[in-house]
Amino acid sequence: MEHAVLFEYSKSLELRLPLVSAAAYQKAENQSFHFKPSSKFSTMAKLAGGNSNLRFMTCIIVALQMFFYMSGGYALYKFAEDNKAIFELGDHYDDETNSALLIGTSALIMLIALAGEILFGCCNLDNTSGWTVMFVLACVASASLAMAAGGLQVSILEDTYDIFDSAESYYYFVFVLWSCPCVIQLGCAVLKIRDLMLAQGTA
Repeated sequence: MEHAVLFEYSKSLELRLPLVSAAAYQKAENQSFHFKPSSKFSTMAKLAGGNSNLRFMTCIIVALQMFFYMSGGYALYKFAEDNKAIFELGDHYDDETNSALLIGTSALIMLIALAGEILFGCCNLDNTSGWTVMFVLACVASASLAMAAGGLQVSILEDTYDIFDSAESYYYFVFVLWSCPCVIQLGCAVLKIRDLMLAQGTA
């Protein structure tokens, strides 16, 4: 009699239990015994995503643009050197060569910084505080050089185009063309700071 009562009681408990599908049970089991470690660094998350704003393809695209600016700066420097006598007549030789060196050096610094970003990303060290500070300083330095190159180009034009109406508009146009890399360079610095904040859990 006692066994019959216990059997009936157990059946009533089974009826009260919610029905759980096999898929839900498997999911719960996986969540209980298997977990993903929360990676604070982007393990070449530049390829896979993760906590990284400055990703691999972004680095490659910006690096290609910086390479073109660097090669362009070298081409202008070579042109000024080959026509030194003509440029010296207008007192523009130094400004032309210096602006070429500035834009080329600006692009070279950014290229080195991006190469380091990719390398440290492969080593899982790209979001450390030390590297972030170095990367941001490199971005700021390269942006400053690009703006300086634009300013030198404007100083060259002022001796030639000051007789034209609205010459300042043309100066601004040339300055924007020469210094526009600074927007991308400073943008990369912002993305890098954002990555560090995500890695430290402060974003």
